[in-house]
Amino acid sequence: MTPNLHFRPASAEDCALVYEWFQDPVTRANSYSRNTVSIEDHTRWFEDRIKQQHAPYLMFYQEGSPETLLGQVRIDLRNEGPVIGINLAPEHRGKGYAATMLRKAAEFFFQNKNNKTPIRAWIMNHNTASRRAFEAAGFVYDHSEDISDIPSALFLYKPQ
Repeated sequence: MTPNLHFRPASAEDCALVYEWFQDPVTRANSYSRNTVSIEDHTRWFEDRIKQQHAPYLMFYQEGSPETLLGQVRIDLRNEGPVIGINLAPEHRGKGYAATMLRKAAEFFFQNKNNKTPIRAWIMNHNTASRRAFEAAGFVYDHSEDISDIPSALFLYKPQ
């Protein structure tokens, strides 16, 4: 049974931890961005990103343990609509948190936005764990397409 998860907005204090998670080999293998990112570039990007109040960047934790972060969910607003991404702390993968995190972030997004455009999630075909988590969260397969020459699937989350 998944414990009760909570979230808060990402803050400047999360920057180094998020960078550390980004450097994890599993995270890198499942990222469309193959470029090496310096801590300086990451810090500039992160500081700009957390200022975007209209696009949620959420840090998740278990009830009663706000100091132990489990991972992050980010929803970016792009021309084609909102796009979601998730990254779990390496030590918290495989514990059943991802689907709950994704569902809570999507529900939060739609509760606070008038926009009802479905949230998009691009998932690499080889990333079966991520695909299972998105499906369990209520995302529905739409179609397959190569993204940056990587076979991928698009999943959509429509507001209830």
